[in-house]
Amino acid sequence: MKSFPSVLVTRQNPEGPALQKILESSGFLSTWLPMFELSPLKFDLSLEEGDALIFMSRFALRQFAVSVKSLPQKVKFFSVGSGTASEFKKFFPREMILFPLEESSEGLLPLLLKEGDWHRALIFQEKEGRKFLMEQLSLQGRKVFSIPSYEKIANPEFPSKMRSLAHEIVLLSSTENLNFFLSLPKPPGYVPWITVLPGRMEDLARERGYSKLIPLHNFSHETVLSALQKDRWTT
Repeated sequence: MKSFPSVLVTRQNPEGPALQKILESSGFLSTWLPMFELSPLKFDLSLEEGDALIFMSRFALRQFAVSVKSLPQKVKFFSVGSGTASEFKKFFPREMILFPLEESSEGLLPLLLKEGDWHRALIFQEKEGRKFLMEQLSLQGRKVFSIPSYEKIANPEFPSKMRSLAHEIVLLSSTENLNFFLSLPKPPGYVPWITVLPGRMEDLARERGYSKLIPLHNFSHETVLSALQKDRWTT
């Protein structure tokens, strides 16, 4: 009889608990322990300033949705991945939003350049979010502005609880999460499998000498479950 490894889910609410329940119902022993808490930020917004709106996370999209009274006309919408796009459609079902197959800034950049009939972009993201898109699009002569929509606050209980749980797989969904995970002291001999997205996140893990990697093209619940059900991760 196949037994599945134990899994630590580190995403915030509500995605984290939802994924944890899916894993439990599929036979995995799993624990939800958020690595960061997300704190919303207020922002003054004039949507007429941009003709391309870019959402770098579901939480940024939610902050936008509860802040805006009406959508501007003749504007393009982009998201970093399918999960954020699905969230967008819940709030704005009649609008079209574009997203890349590779769920990362590097994956989004070619799409933004391909769909290039826009001039001023507003990027809704975490307060300390990456400047990669702003820098690359600015080099192409585009005007791009960052709209800090929330900030991440490290969960003070995460390091000690992660060590005591010592699950066999730790689900990580961003480069920031990976950096935080690699910085933490761990029990002797404890080297769990970790999930990584392609590109910068996977490259960083390998540069730091981490080889127990579970590559994912995106962090949808379906993709995570499918990857963890492969025989390679079972015990």
